[in-house]
Amino acid sequence: MKTQKLGIILVAIGVLIILHHIYVTRGRPFDIQDIFHHEFFEAIFITAGLVLLISSHFNKNN
Repeated sequence: MKTQKLGIILVAIGVLIILHHIYVTRGRPFDIQDIFHHEFFEAIFITAGLVLLISSHFNKNN
């Protein structure tokens, strides 16, 4: 259960960073000058969250 909560929190943080980035850059979600800052963290948070959710799903079924 803790793994699922952490996964949901990480995905939510990633989505919030995406929304913040779109709001701040006014519709430019893929800014070349800023790609190694925001997009890197968005990808890490969303990927880690999805991996935790998927692994907790398969561990629950075993």
